[in-house]
Amino acid sequence: MKKLLFIFPFLFACFSLLAEDVTVIKFFRQKKSVGSLTDIIVEVKGSTLILKNSSEVSINVPNDFSQPIEIVAKMGKEVNRYTLRAIPGESYVFEIGFTKDGLISKVQGKELAIDEKLVKREQVADNAQVNVIPGAHGVEFVIEKTDPTENIRQEWLKRGGVIKNQTFTFNGVYFGLDLKDYNAKVTGYGGGFSYCDTWYKLKIPEFKPKLTTWTNISFGWGFDAMIYRYTFNGNFEVATIDMEALNLSYPVFVTLGITVGLGRFIDVANWRGVVLTFKYRPSITFNQVSSEVTTTITSPIYSSETNDYFDVNASVNAQAIGVDFEFSSFSASMSKLAPMPKAKFSLFVLPPVKNTPLFISLGIGISFYNR
Repeated sequence: MKKLLFIFPFLFACFSLLAEDVTVIKFFRQKKSVGSLTDIIVEVKGSTLILKNSSEVSINVPNDFSQPIEIVAKMGKEVNRYTLRAIPGESYVFEIGFTKDGLISKVQGKELAIDEKLVKREQVADNAQVNVIPGAHGVEFVIEKTDPTENIRQEWLKRGGVIKNQTFTFNGVYFGLDLKDYNAKVTGYGGGFSYCDTWYKLKIPEFKPKLTTWTNISFGWGFDAMIYRYTFNGNFEVATIDMEALNLSYPVFVTLGITVGLGRFIDVANWRGVVLTFKYRPSITFNQVSSEVTTTITSPIYSSETNDYFDVNASVNAQAIGVDFEFSSFSASMSKLAPMPKAKFSLFVLPPVKNTPLFISLGIGISFYNR
């Protein structure tokens, strides 16, 4: 438990990450005879710019990168819009006027893809950092700190042999949703604990001018203990429904992995080649589900009925097999197979907006190595 305590002094750093950054945007209008006497108005986040024929202007836009920047170009009755998904440190150039894309066309600057998230990082200590991941409505705070046993892992990567990794994880969630249109409410909460032991046996590649191989064998076991409870309360015109449910789940698993690398050294310190990984993770999961549903009829004749449900079962998954094949370096492959040990605190908050539920997720985890 002592290893969990040292991450909490860094929680205060979450509140220091609210300062806004700046995105630099340049607009230019080429000299053209068509529409040369008409000004083009550009609106960016509350600022209004006027571009005449053969002119340019730059603007520093305050940006916390939590949402895209809306750019509006107007010329008479014609209005064009551009949604800029900016990246910190990136500058952007737009051509304004009669372009192939309309009144506004981007000519320089890399943007986030639609499915990408921005991670804003701030260093709070020599080996710790805080990440803020803004979303459309919610935000995630992540604090990570490298565990001192990274020294053991680095020595193992140089010499090979056997090393052991242990991982502890705690997590909890809460959600609540008011369905005002249906006069109903849903709430739920729960959490769990996870533990995993993994042993790695590594044979490092020997430096040779010809093809060399290396192998890594991993094996381990682990378990999860999760409990979740949720309720539903609905008041309808002629009836009310109250439901409570409790779900307990206990997965137990075994892991086995074999990795083989075939390639050559680019120099003394860098190996690259083909890496093949075989993974097998059979598991057995014990489940316990109980629920109680009370239905009350209020009109035309009052009546009430309660039904209970209880079930205990177990399921086995013996077909969890995976195969990976990639061209990679030795260091990159081992970063995936035996990741850096860290202590991690995460908090995700999604406030209730319209039909979106209030959702809060909290996680604490630690991973470390020993011989």
